[in-house]
Amino acid sequence: MKSVVKIQPSPFIPRHSRVAVAMSGGVDSSVAAKILVGQGYEVIGVTMKLWNYDEVGGNVDLSNSCCSLDSINGARMVCTELGIPHFVYDFSSEFQKIVIENFKTEYLAGRTPNPCIRCNTYLKWHTLLDKITEIDVDFIATGHYAQIVEKDENFAIARAKYREKDQSYALWELSQENLKRTLFPLGKLTKPEVRNIAKEANLETADEPESQEICFIPDNDYHRFLNENALDEMAKIGDGKILDEAGNELGTHKGFPFYTVGQRRGLGIYDATPFYVKKIDATKNEIIVAKKEAMTFVEMKVGQLNWMIPPKIEEFSAKVKIRYRHEAVECNVQMNEGKRRKAKGKKEEIASPLARNDRNFVTVRFAEPQIAVAPGQSSVFYKNDVVLGGGIIFD
Repeated sequence: MKSVVKIQPSPFIPRHSRVAVAMSGGVDSSVAAKILVGQGYEVIGVTMKLWNYDEVGGNVDLSNSCCSLDSINGARMVCTELGIPHFVYDFSSEFQKIVIENFKTEYLAGRTPNPCIRCNTYLKWHTLLDKITEIDVDFIATGHYAQIVEKDENFAIARAKYREKDQSYALWELSQENLKRTLFPLGKLTKPEVRNIAKEANLETADEPESQEICFIPDNDYHRFLNENALDEMAKIGDGKILDEAGNELGTHKGFPFYTVGQRRGLGIYDATPFYVKKIDATKNEIIVAKKEAMTFVEMKVGQLNWMIPPKIEEFSAKVKIRYRHEAVECNVQMNEGKRRKAKGKKEEIASPLARNDRNFVTVRFAEPQIAVAPGQSSVFYKNDVVLGGGIIFD
């Protein structure tokens, strides 16, 4: 007996609209396409070719990562099964400039980037949206586990029903223009339900495994990636000192880009209780470490802000996530001199890292001290499971 899962069409996008589904060759985007076909939308499958194994290395298993020939063929076969057209767009040069170069730049500055968030913002919801507009397609859909809601006359991202796969954290940079052109068909589904839909429909990708690694580092070894793709820069950095917070030298490291805030393993320091990386000083090529009890942070500063629901007051309470797997915690958010702005969908700051002199930032004070607040990571603010906005941690 088939399971029955009822999914309502988007209340914001009329049925029979032309929708391009970003298809990676995985089960989630395949089911998203199937659902939309069943709801009466005119669906087109699109796959982005973003990078080449020969260029980024680490090709340990070509068949189970995005941008492989198998994944592209998987998406094409699903489109054939669904009776919809399929297009492949080569955005590898844009991906190199926007995502890979930023990834290297951030690590070489002692920060920890979010390449998937950057890819979402600038590739899926800028470059791809522009491309599908050329073929008279107005809307985009993806297999993200998230929802779109309307609140205070603004569109916003809300957390998915299935919390184990909720991806709202990775979508904080989307603009109002992006949101009004987007569907998330999986927002009210669980992963098991998605798998069942795919199997009952005999979709080619029904049993595709989850992808866990950074897509362009399929072996999950970013040390190798930096050594091979930032060879000159890494050679100039070389070894450096590991210090405690009092300035005592405890050992040496192999170059600060190989370390992240909160890291415990691989420090080469032997003690009764472990040390953790608390701070990275890229200027001096130094790693500052501390014991776990000293790893807490009471506040942070967040810049490069994008508000889906702009704050109406200068100080407010919210919940905040400081990394993807972090459980959102209570906090107080203080706006900097009222420098609020609403996202307008502009393509800005694509290649640059943090704007260090940007006055548009907030000071976030945690209700309870948090461990390992890492500059370069995204900070996302929630109210009742709705994303208010987000930004990049810089201090």
